Amino acid sequence: MYEIIEGEVVRNEYSTIPYLWIRSKQPNNSICIMLPGIGYSTQQPLFHYATNLFAENGVDILHINYNFIKSKHFVKLNKTEQEHWMYEDVRTVVSEVLIDTIYEKCFLLSKSIGTIPMAME
Repeated sequence: MYEIIEGEVVRNEYSTIPYLWIRSKQPNNSICIMLPGIGYSTQQPLFHYATNLFAENGVDILHINYNFIKSKHFVKLNKTEQEHWMYEDVRTVVSEVLIDTIYEKCFLLSKSIGTIPMAME
């Protein structure tokens, strides 16, 4: 059985990042952090099917649903600054949401722009 925790993390005045944490009610040692593309949400097929697959195999899931394209501040930045912004958003969500949780295994699943913060880590 899973518990679904939905929320958002405020990193700064320009960046609020929604997330969905699908967490087993039983102790678990694995998580998959999902990072979608800029115009591709975690609700679309790639992540929908992957979420089901990981859940069926007893892995917790953290959807990080950033929305960079909607930020007028983000789009004004150069590429390097945008990459840093993305990384900091993802790192902040992971740090705040999983603060009291220890996982032995962590899977990262990303698409398109989501590979940038994944690669930076």
